[in-house]
Amino acid sequence: MIEILNTGSLMTIQDNGRFGYRKFAVPESGALDQYSARLANWLVHKNENHPLIETILSGARIKFHETMAVGVTGAAAGCHVNGKFVPDQKTIYVQKGDTLEIRETNEGLATYISFSGDIEMKEILGSVATYMNSKLGGINGEALKKGDQLIIRAQDCAVREIPRDLQRRFTKSYSIRLMKGPEYDLMEDQAKKSLLSSPFRVSEKSNRIGFRLLGEDLHASTYDIASRPVFRGTVQLTPSGPILLMNDCQTTGGYPRIAQVIHADLDYCGQLAPGNTVRFRKVDLREARMLWKNLQSKFKDILD
Repeated sequence: MIEILNTGSLMTIQDNGRFGYRKFAVPESGALDQYSARLANWLVHKNENHPLIETILSGARIKFHETMAVGVTGAAAGCHVNGKFVPDQKTIYVQKGDTLEIRETNEGLATYISFSGDIEMKEILGSVATYMNSKLGGINGEALKKGDQLIIRAQDCAVREIPRDLQRRFTKSYSIRLMKGPEYDLMEDQAKKSLLSSPFRVSEKSNRIGFRLLGEDLHASTYDIASRPVFRGTVQLTPSGPILLMNDCQTTGGYPRIAQVIHADLDYCGQLAPGNTVRFRKVDLREARMLWKNLQSKFKDILD
């Protein structure tokens, strides 16, 4: 098994998410950065939907009571095993009694830790993803805490290293591509210009439901619309400013949906840390589809 010694800002069990239950108002949840989670699982020869740990910012510490391999990807700027620096992006072997620690992050938000074994975890609605608002998944639907233990049936696996072409490092400033949302035209003309020309800063008042964006005032002719479907990557405009909805967001909302982040950039959104700056660039549906197809093709060519 493994034992949680410290959780950092937030530590949860995640997979790709919970699908097919939005009609019952159940969010998809899952890893904020599914690109990095997929690579972490690849490092330990697991499929992309295999359960793993997501930890926010730095401070995570895990003790291993069994010898196994682990994969570390995402925001971590390397990690430490028994106090010794070990680079990420490559399969790491830990021995019984070892301690792994994430001391610092590489400007991003979420780090993923995968294991060369099966985590014994009960699925709820087809997923172990932790959704804390409704107590679904994980351990009793809650974030991991100091002293928690996870049973993992360890397996052997060969060393892998993520190809350089697929490695991502993060910064304090991002350019995110989006398409016009259904209520884009409710914005005043100046607001439309500001959305695409001005930087926005990620607020400290952000969580897995949504990231509040601070910047130029964006005004709309009305903020009160009939509740309509929203998704991960939807940008809603509220009277207090825009909110970028994330994995644990509600399934419907009553604020104007002014934009939708394209699928190829959703995982970069999952690495937006408080204080980071984001600028938006508008693309059309054709370009969005091409960018997503190219990304999936890159994965297939290198990792298959």
